[in-house]
Amino acid sequence: MRYLSSLVILAMLLSLGACQRVDPNSPQGKRQADMKQLLRLSETLSGMTRGRQPFVAADFANTARLLQQAASKPWAHFPEYTSAQPADANAAKAFTKAAADFQQATDHLNAAAASGKLEDVRAPMLRVEDSCSTCHRVFRPQ
Repeated sequence: MRYLSSLVILAMLLSLGACQRVDPNSPQGKRQADMKQLLRLSETLSGMTRGRQPFVAADFANTARLLQQAASKPWAHFPEYTSAQPADANAAKAFTKAAADFQQATDHLNAAAASGKLEDVRAPMLRVEDSCSTCHRVFRPQ
């Protein structure tokens, strides 16, 4: 009886998980994929600047370049802010500014990474992290 109950619960959990699946070609699926890439890259950089992993200048510079390249990708997949007629024009302007601030922060980080010095990249990395936090506080307050 216990075995059967466990199977029923497992089947229910699996079916609920299937309901949560997002179409990878939808705007939500595309922005989730882009944001996950940004997160992976920034976590690597953050780990190096905070001492969780060794700082290797060439790896840091390469990852900073990849972050800078990826920084412009997810914003087009937020139609609620980027459509020709957004529901809230003020929110759309704030969203566009937040995206630009993030991209500018990644530009500065990429430029600082060229020095190959840990002390030169710490402040720009904090700026990248702060831009993420600011945007999430405003546009994803959960």
